[in-house]
Amino acid sequence: MLNLNEKDAVLSEINHYKKVVDKYTALSNQLTRFYKKPMAGFSIQLRVFIIGILFLSMLGGLSAGAGDDIGTIFLLIVGLFLLFFVWPSVAVRNKVSKNQHTINQLKAEMKEIEERIHPEYIPLVYINRSALLKLEEYFVNKRADTLKEALNLFEQEKQLSAQMNQLNEIKQIQEQTYQRTNEAVVLGWANMFRR
Repeated sequence: MLNLNEKDAVLSEINHYKKVVDKYTALSNQLTRFYKKPMAGFSIQLRVFIIGILFLSMLGGLSAGAGDDIGTIFLLIVGLFLLFFVWPSVAVRNKVSKNQHTINQLKAEMKEIEERIHPEYIPLVYINRSALLKLEEYFVNKRADTLKEALNLFEQEKQLSAQMNQLNEIKQIQEQTYQRTNEAVVLGWANMFRR
């Protein structure tokens, strides 16, 4: 059992590394923004749908006018392709090259933070936001008196969560199998009445 000073030291270390992890996450998010494509939220299906709508509207405009030639249609297709599939990559490349100094600074800060992580009590694998929050919760709620107990509780909950996810997957497979079986029975009855 940790004495009060050691428990306070562990909680202090948890709080310190929560701040470090938050800072590292913020830097990582800033770095990710430089590599994010302008239309990253658009799925391929949505892009194809938008291209189709734009193409049909332009085609309608062309057919209403006198310019019904293949060259114009080809240029429209190439232009739309470039707009939706090539331009985002070029935009990211330009943004990265323009902000290379900032990107290098962010990477250097992240590396410096990684090198300064040397916990005294907490094992290195538990230096992440969710683990630190859980460990702190165990101490604050008095579910654990020692770091070893807190780590064991964390591992047990992690295993329980993985088992629950497996059970949910099995349940979904069972429901799908049950649904297919019902469909097969209905089809069997329908085929029997057709004869």
